[in-house]
Amino acid sequence: MENKIKQFYLDKGIFDTPLHESCIHKENCWKGLKEKIPKGERSKIYLPYIGGKYNELRILIIGINMNNYGGTDAAKYLINKAKEELSNGKKKLFSNTNYKGSMLFYQIAKYSNILYKSQNSKQVNNIANSLDYIAYTNHIKCSPNDDSERFQKGGNSNSKPNNNMWSNCGTHILKNEIDILKPKYIFIIGKSSNLHHFNEIYKWSLEKRESYGEITKYYLDLDNEKIICFVFPHPGVPKGIKRSLFTDFEMFFKNT
Repeated sequence: MENKIKQFYLDKGIFDTPLHESCIHKENCWKGLKEKIPKGERSKIYLPYIGGKYNELRILIIGINMNNYGGTDAAKYLINKAKEELSNGKKKLFSNTNYKGSMLFYQIAKYSNILYKSQNSKQVNNIANSLDYIAYTNHIKCSPNDDSERFQKGGNSNSKPNNNMWSNCGTHILKNEIDILKPKYIFIIGKSSNLHHFNEIYKWSLEKRESYGEITKYYLDLDNEKIICFVFPHPGVPKGIKRSLFTDFEMFFKNT
């Protein structure tokens, strides 16, 4: 699967290269953003992470973007680092003197473990190993530099894609990744722009099914297969890290 995605990137002329230099939408997406163009290895597109046991559950996680980070193996490195820190009992990951840390991969691991339990009647022994059952990518592949004073002084970044990136990237790259990965489940992380533009990719064909708390379930018909999509609040906002999210998510599997 990774080789197929790599070949797709090669065919598009975007493998191991900055998208602001190689993408067919570069002029449109980066117009007026010269000062926010990232530099060096981190400006290059990354391959999606595909866990060693992905085929057993086929859970695809779709975040927003890499937040001022990149490079061909960046997603693989991040998740391997996340697994290491989760194994050591941490929940807020990647923290340092300038960064308070992220709850994103802890939330993803917990959600994946709940889905695993629904299929296997038991949890994964170590929550970190839940990440073996997922693939991880982002809706937006570009990551404009944060020009806020806080970031320039070494603080937490907040790389925000513009509207053109939202409009172009999903159909140009993400949709093709989904076609290759053929997920059974999609976790959309972010209930506003990420959900809106994901639905836009598929011409507003998401079929809403049910909600518990802040989590909503949709069906997506793709190639005669019904993909189950769950939409979660992003862990970057307070309601995205509420403990009740886990019990809310468990409710979807109570009667299955």
